[in-house]
Amino acid sequence: MTDAAIDSQQFVELADYPLPRLLFRLLSKRFTGTLTVGQPPAGTPRIVRFRGGMPIATDWEVAGTRLGEIVAAQELLDPAKLAALLGERGERLGKRLIAAGVESSQVANALRTQCVRRMLDMFVLEHGPASLANLPDVDNADLLQVNVLELVHRGVTAAYDVARVRRELGADAAAVFSVTPAAGRYLDQFRFRGDDASMLAVVGSGAADLEALERLPGASSHRAAQVIYTLWACNMLEANLPEVPRLVPAD
Repeated sequence: MTDAAIDSQQFVELADYPLPRLLFRLLSKRFTGTLTVGQPPAGTPRIVRFRGGMPIATDWEVAGTRLGEIVAAQELLDPAKLAALLGERGERLGKRLIAAGVESSQVANALRTQCVRRMLDMFVLEHGPASLANLPDVDNADLLQVNVLELVHRGVTAAYDVARVRRELGADAAAVFSVTPAAGRYLDQFRFRGDDASMLAVVGSGAADLEALERLPGASSHRAAQVIYTLWACNMLEANLPEVPRLVPAD
């Protein structure tokens, strides 16, 4: 996918436009609609719904992320009452939970937790087709939006090693990076770890590369690659590649 406007429907190859970059692109376009990808191992189609560029729900399957399981883990309802609700049929579980006394805000937060946990598992995808479709946001007003910048940071932390970072950076793996104006406004939204402070300080100085971050006391090549890649994927860094010396013909 190029940086041209997203059409009413478009297909993307994740090997060419990785998921972290795609998520940020959809955020920047305030995309409302669906993203469909295949879940390994069978490539089962799964849908992520977006409102204003931020995910609100997905049917990607991850163990322990059914709404009833999250409600039980968060102890939002008496176990016996929850078991009875799970045995009922009819209205969606969220509405039944509210009718049983769970606060609507608690149900909404549980559904957002579900969306985040499922989407974090999606970062294993390194290739495969993804399709986008612009659709109106119908009957989803009660669903909370997910912070995309934090999601990208957590997904990269969970699924990316040095080799994958370098592969997806391509030629930019050899670059010296400078921060873009957006970094100052949005850096806090990534929720970086406290021990990333020294690396972020070097990045903020305006000239950082992978090797420079790796040499910092207590740093690791693994974490340095994740920090650089997270910011690069979200257009918070600009890559400045070294100039290639021109060959002068011999006399």
